[in-house]
Amino acid sequence: MNCGLIPLLAHLGRGPSKGSDTSGKVWSVYLSEAERQDRALAENWKGDTEGILIFVCAILSVLFALTF
Repeated sequence: MNCGLIPLLAHLGRGPSKGSDTSGKVWSVYLSEAERQDRALAENWKGDTEGILIFVCAILSVLFALTF
């Protein structure tokens, strides 16, 4: 879930390079941290979505009960 930033940076010559030892370490740390944050963000969105669905279902059931 990095939105294509890594391929873009690699294309521009600023991404992880196979021949450079120091940049490889930096990029591996960056990629692992970015992946961790992406997973946390997705979990937050999942929780928010579940809460919204429960709220909408409750409102719809009340409206349905009032109309019939």
